[in-house]
Amino acid sequence: MDWYEISILTNKEDLDLAAEILLEQGCGGVSIVDPDEVKNRLENPEPLDYVGSDLTENVPDHYSAKAYFYIDTDIDGIVSTITKRIKECCKGENHVLVKMVNDENWNSWKEYFKPFSLIEGITVVPSWEEYTPMPDEKTIIIDPGMAFGTGTHETTRLCSELVYRYVSEGYSFLDLGTGTGILSMVAKLKNAKTVTAVDIDDAAVRAAKENFQLNGIALRGQNGNEEGIEVIKGTLYSVTDRKFHVVAANIIAEVLIDLAPDMGRILTKPGFVILSGIIEKKEEEVLNAYRENGFEPVERIGENDWVAMVFQWRDFI
Repeated sequence: MDWYEISILTNKEDLDLAAEILLEQGCGGVSIVDPDEVKNRLENPEPLDYVGSDLTENVPDHYSAKAYFYIDTDIDGIVSTITKRIKECCKGENHVLVKMVNDENWNSWKEYFKPFSLIEGITVVPSWEEYTPMPDEKTIIIDPGMAFGTGTHETTRLCSELVYRYVSEGYSFLDLGTGTGILSMVAKLKNAKTVTAVDIDDAAVRAAKENFQLNGIALRGQNGNEEGIEVIKGTLYSVTDRKFHVVAANIIAEVLIDLAPDMGRILTKPGFVILSGIIEKKEEEVLNAYRENGFEPVERIGENDWVAMVFQWRDFI
């Protein structure tokens, strides 16, 4: 299958903005190349990091954000919007590149994707890599396919940390915009009773199902199983007939703001809403949107220019 690959060659200051601009176009995920981060990981590896010789010998020399779009996408319109947004938001020099790739070309990045620590005690392992965990170490096996979401981005790490902290045994959990399903699997590791993974993208739904099966997690309803993960192609409005103890959404700030008026429809009282994918400059807008709808922040964590927050009903704080 063929895809459009859009790359923004950028600079360190604009890198996160470039990623956000691509996410705004509905790609579902972004691949980021940050030479400084690569060099830092090479010079100061974490205990669970594995770095192949192919990466040590080929450290990237540019900053870039890259995303993939279906072949029937209005690519000219998307590129025009991206160019306009870059002029509005970015300060340095940026170049937009477009090319067509097929699945085989796209998968060439796999040689650089190695096991890594997602959060303390949990390691993400690519399905094609051999890995022996430590006795107390938990693993999540993934193959992103075309859904992206390897877990290496700050937004996923931040959200995973909060999901692991706020989900308790017996809870119901909603993963809104599941991507490759990482957050759902983190919730399962905390023994959530029911987990529902929702995404609007076909590739994400397919990848999430495959990743759950790679980890030995049954799909709800499969062979009569009622405690597996339910995967739904849809949006928040596909699950308004039920309530969840914890809702996590790792989506761009604009979408999180749009969801604020309806988030209460699917949340138990008391309950927790975990929001990630928020670039710092839009944090105040997200805060205001949720405060206007009866929520108050109870925790905030950040990494680089990204923020994740936990909200709870104001009446229960």
